[in-house]
Amino acid sequence: MLSTPNLGSWVNRLFFLLGYQPYNVEVSTEILAGVLIKHTKPSGHIRSFTLRALKELLSFHGFRVVKVLGTWDIHPRRAILMFLDRLFRRERRLQEG
Repeated sequence: MLSTPNLGSWVNRLFFLLGYQPYNVEVSTEILAGVLIKHTKPSGHIRSFTLRALKELLSFHGFRVVKVLGTWDIHPRRAILMFLDRLFRRERRLQEG
């Protein structure tokens, strides 16, 4: 099992369009800079992947992708974002990145 933010997700594409830093793609380990949604502190992700890039990397190292799931863990607008995620996931170009 593997968990990582999706750099090419629809919400990150929207953030790019609006001029914000993508979700969970921090520019600093100390402060949240350039983000729309402020949470307590940077999550500390070192690498960001699109789904396609992560699948290629895993395949290169001999892994096989069995299942891909998405999830939201943003509070307090979680229900709204989950609804939008379900809506936009139907558009394959916006889910794979």
